[in-house]
Amino acid sequence: MKHHMQSSVYGISVHALACAMLTALCVIVGAGVATAEVDAKINLNRANAEALQYIPGIGPARAADIIALRKETGGFRALEDLLAVPGIGEKTLLKIQQYGSLNSGVAELTEEMAANPPPMLDAHAESPDASG
Repeated sequence: MKHHMQSSVYGISVHALACAMLTALCVIVGAGVATAEVDAKINLNRANAEALQYIPGIGPARAADIIALRKETGGFRALEDLLAVPGIGEKTLLKIQQYGSLNSGVAELTEEMAANPPPMLDAHAESPDASG
């Protein structure tokens, strides 16, 4: 009978440890690839309605209101300017801060962004904010 000598680290075989490490690395790398485009911000001063709707809580009506206020005022100078949009209160502004930017970001959705929208944070995308 042959005895197969197996190396171990803390009672775990080196082979099992290597497999676990490789699996963990694949998950980490895969997560980075899957979320690469989600990190892109929407340029609130240039975005079209479709791009604005990428932001959780912003639907077609609210996107139209944002664009109308932007045209009326010549653009947003601070994110807080969006509080003048009907239905945008403090909670929605927090979402906008996470996904939007005033001076950089995309004006139109990329194919990757359209394929990987952020999760909806509220049950009703356009329900008015309770805080404002």
